[in-house]
Formats: sequence, C-alpha cells, structure tokens
Amino acid sequence: MHPRTENRKPEAKALRWLAPSFPAGAMIFLAGFFVYVWLRIEPALEYQAFGPYVLLRRSFFDPFLKRPGGLADYLGAFLAQLNLLNWLGALVFTALGALSFLTVCFCLERLSGQPRQTASLLPLFLLLLVRNRYGSPALAISAGFVLATTASVGYLGLCPRRHWACVIVSGLGTILLFYVAGVWSSAMFAVLAALFAIVRWKSWTSALCPVAAAVAGPVAAIWFWGIQPTALWNPWGENVEWGLTAALFLIVPLVASGLAFGGQNHGKAKPWEDKIMGGQNHASPEPPGKSDSVEKSKPFAQKIPWLQKAGFRRACALGLILAGCLFVWMRFNQQRKLLAEIDYYSNEHDYSHAVSAGKELTEISPAAEVRLHRALYHLGRLGDDLFEIPNWPGEAPLRGLDSGLEALRVQSRTLLELGLVNDAEHLGHEALEMDGVRPDILRTLARVNVLKNRPRAARIFLNVLGQIPFHQAEAKAALAALDSDARLSTDTSLALIRSRMPTTDLPHAGLPEEALLQHLLTANPHNKMAFEYLMTDYLLTLNLGKAVDSLWRLDSLGYAGIPRNYEEALLLYERLKGVKISLKGRQVRPETIERFQQFTEALKEKLYETPQGRLALQKDFGDTYWFYFYTARSRMASGSTKGGKT
Repeated sequence: MHPRTENRKPEAKALRWLAPSFPAGAMIFLAGFFVYVWLRIEPALEYQAFGPYVLLRRSFFDPFLKRPGGLADYLGAFLAQLNLLNWLGALVFTALGALSFLTVCFCLERLSGQPRQTASLLPLFLLLLVRNRYGSPALAISAGFVLATTASVGYLGLCPRRHWACVIVSGLGTILLFYVAGVWSSAMFAVLAALFAIVRWKSWTSALCPVAAAVAGPVAAIWFWGIQPTALWNPWGENVEWGLTAALFLIVPLVASGLAFGGQNHGKAKPWEDKIMGGQNHASPEPPGKSDSVEKSKPFAQKIPWLQKAGFRRACALGLILAGCLFVWMRFNQQRKLLAEIDYYSNEHDYSHAVSAGKELTEISPAAEVRLHRALYHLGRLGDDLFEIPNWPGEAPLRGLDSGLEALRVQSRTLLELGLVNDAEHLGHEALEMDGVRPDILRTLARVNVLKNRPRAARIFLNVLGQIPFHQAEAKAALAALDSDARLSTDTSLALIRSRMPTTDLPHAGLPEEALLQHLLTANPHNKMAFEYLMTDYLLTLNLGKAVDSLWRLDSLGYAGIPRNYEEALLLYERLKGVKISLKGRQVRPETIERFQQFTEALKEKLYETPQGRLALQKDFGDTYWFYFYTARSRMASGSTKGGKT
C-alpha cells in the first residue's frame, strides 16, 4: 500500500465520525426546526414587512467590503431574499442550523475527546430565539456564527503538525475572520483556538496568539480605518436582542471550556489524533495505588451509579430538549406576527385576511392602522366596521411625517389612491431616503411619475426594482407596458386616481387632513374614498358635529342606507346635544336604536371611567362608536394615547 494512503487513514477516520454518530433524534429535531420556521414564523411575512432587500449591482455590494463583517452581513441579506417563499426561507435557515449543529458537535468533540451531540443543540435553540423576533438581523447573525464554527472546524481538524505553524495559522485565521464576519465571530474562533492550544499542548503562551489577534483586529480598524467602536460592536443595526446574540457567540466557548477542563479525557488525544500531531499515544502502566487516588478524585456525580446509566442520561437530555422547545414556543411574539400579516396581506390585496388579523391585535401601530383603514375601505366596510379593529384614540387616520418611519411608505400609497399625488410623492421620497430601497416604495413612486406624465422618471424606479432578486419579471412587464403606452391608459386603478386628482393647488404645511380631504371633495364630489376618510377623521378625533353635518353627502355618493358607525355617531350626537336631526327620507335602523338604548343604560353606572368597567362595556359594545367615544375621551383626559383596543 502506498505510504501516503496509510498516512491518510487516521485522518479519514477522524472525519468519518460525523455520519455514523449523527443520531436520528437530531434529524427529527431539525425536521421540527424546519416546520417551526415554515409554519409558525412564516419567513414571507418578515420579507414583506422588514426585508432586507439586495440590489444585484456592484455599487450596492462595495460598501460591504469596506467594513469588518460586511461580507457576512451581505451573505445574510442575500439569503434573506429567499424568504419570499415560506418553505424556501425555512429551508435556508434550517440548513444554517444543521451546519451549526455539525460544526459545533465536531468542535466540542475535538476539545473534550468525546461526542457531545446534546450540548451541540444549544446554539440551535438560541438561533430560533433570535429568529423569533420579526425584524431582527437573524440571518446575518446566523451567517457570522456559522462562519466562525466552520473556521474552527477547519482549524481544529486540519491544523498543521508543527506547533509553530498552528500558532501562525490561528492568528491569521482570527484576523481573516474579523474582516469577513466581524468582531464577534473572530473572538469566538480565537477562544476556541486558544482552548485547543491549552488542552492539547498544555501551552498557555501558544493560546495568546489568537487572543492577541482578536484584540489587534478591532484596534487596527479603529486606529487606521477610523471605524467607530459602536459599528464594530453592533454591525447589524437596530432590532438586535443583545442578550440572545451574546449568548449565541459565548455558548460554544463556555461549553467547550467546561467539557475540556471538567472531562476525564481532556488531557489525552485519541490514537488517530496523536498520529496527526506527529506522535504516538503510548499507554503507560499505572503505578500501584494510583487507581485508588483516581477513584477518590472522581466528581461526586460519577460516584452515583444511577446517574451513570445511559437511560437516565437520555431521559434527562430529552426533558431538557422538550423544555427548550416549549421555551422557544412561548417566547414567540404573536402580536408582531399579526402586524406582519397585516402588512403582507395588504400588499397582496387580500384585505379580508388583513382585517381578520387586525381584529386579534391588542395594540396597534400607526402603519397597521393606515393599512387596516385602507383594507376596510376596499372591502366596503370602513363606515360599518371601523371600530372592530383597534384605533389610536383621538388621532387622525393620516398623520404625515410624525407617525413613524414605517407609516410613511404606507401613507404614501393611501394618499396616492385618494388622488393626492404630490403628497404621495413627498412621503414616498422621504421613506426611500430613510428606509432604503423597497419594492412597494419603488412601485408607488413609479406610478406617481406615470400619473404626472414623467415616464422616464418612472422607468428609473422600475429599473431599480428589476435589480432586486425575484422582482425582475415584474419590472420587465411594467417597463414593456410603459413602452407601449406611456400613460398606461388601460390601467383602471390609475384611471380612477386621475379622476380623483384635484385640478387646483392647496398650499399647506404638514398634513392638515381635513382641509386636504375637503379639497378633494370640492374637486370631485363623487370621490367616495375621500368622503369615507373625512368621516373617519371626524369620528376618530371625536368631532361629532362635523360628522353629522357631512351626512348630506350620502345621497350624492349613492349610499343605499346609513353606515352603522355613522348611525351610532348620529344617535350619540342627538343624546349629547338634546336635538333631533332630520335625515330627509333616511332613517336609523331599529336594531341600532335598540342597542343604543342598552348602551345608555350601561352609561348610567359610568363604567367607562374604570378599567374594569371598560372591560365589561367592551364585551357587549366594543365594536361601536359609542364605546370608542367614551374610552378615547377618558384616555385623552388622562394623557394616555396608547393605541390599544378602544
């Protein structure tokens, strides 16, 4: 046999342990991992709500090369594009989890001398906890973690035979990993390399090289590149749960240290390991009396027989795994998922599902409120079911720049449908500047420019849309339609917006919604959307008088009856003012009158003034304007403007 083949035998044996020792339980766990991400987290929801989005051009990629950890962040952002499909996004994250399990398992085995599959599952639980939070940079963090463990596998499994060469390789590997994956990954690799030097060679001085390199990298980046320390410490931006992130990168070094210094075999290498290192592991006979001293030095747990039984250990491991699964399940934020569902279904024009998700919310964001109002309008239920969803007490439905970054792009789309094209363009550009490139912003701005007869500007936004993965076909079809008809005359939605656009300007600062909506109705008295949003503004801001005074428009807009919430506002106004309003042929439905009488009986006890009373009222009248009016007025008087169930 060729001598080189013989030399490779032990090394091949060192790598073959992965396949036969991979337990069926781990495969079942990874299958559950996949199903959890696919069906419970639903990556497509996060993709629509938070992105991130990648542009397939060099100018987008270059900034990632100019900072430590940028390549790992780009990899995470690129993998996030696959979240467009739930099953594909779940498969990608499960692949990262499986790679994490294998690499951590190998590292722990090399440092402790024994397979440690159960301990290797700990990072998977932490990855799921990071992934549980919508909007967190979970894929970028996972990519940095897997790069660190993969580099550790390469070093611990294939390190050179010579001692000095291993020291150099560990130092260079730490520096390279710092540039590719950032300070967290390089620090993790450095600690594992230092542990290997201490455990295998008993050399504390050799362990200093990777640790020194892990410190030198950030110092050089701050000193020579002018990078801010906060950018090194937090390369992922906002929405990072630092406790979980730190635990993810610390768990492997901590477990490895405990196993290496607390295990029985941490000082001995296996025969095949000794051959790789260039020596032989010759066993020497123990001197007389040494076995007794070894027995006395055993840990207390090893002296209890039933603790050493394999069945008991397996039961403990299974119990810990089940407890971890339950903890991950309980830590999932269902309210944030509902907000993401509202975003997703609104973007897909599935308005009924968006409203169904909104009804389950206990608190609402400004962006979700804007989406739900638009969804109710498209379902023809804005005047009937406005208070079946949470609303911000006393706030107008459109609040402009003061409603938060996420709400800018949402309001831009609503303003466009109302016919306020200039205001839609203004908020769209603000969102593009602050939130970055997103498909929905690009679509809105392209449509704005078509409506303003600027097809060349519309093509610019569509060309950018075509550089986002999986949106090329959409952009290509839109560009082809522009080439054949620059005004897109056959697009019915654009034709409707053109009919709503005012023909005269209204100078305004900010977004005085009432004036703008009145201006739209003056330009086009048949703008039903502007009327319903004007009534929504009056109802939410408790402006009962103006709401009742605007009911005359029902005839010109072709309403067969009075929407339920308008009836409720009318009855409340008559009770508070002690007047009777003439409806000129229209009448309030008897069931609304009967329910109002029941509500007035409940009002005599002033239940709305206490939290317990509001809960009692909400059970029977939570979907009425009456309940909203009194609870919103009470909250506004107390200074609370939290967007809960009102």
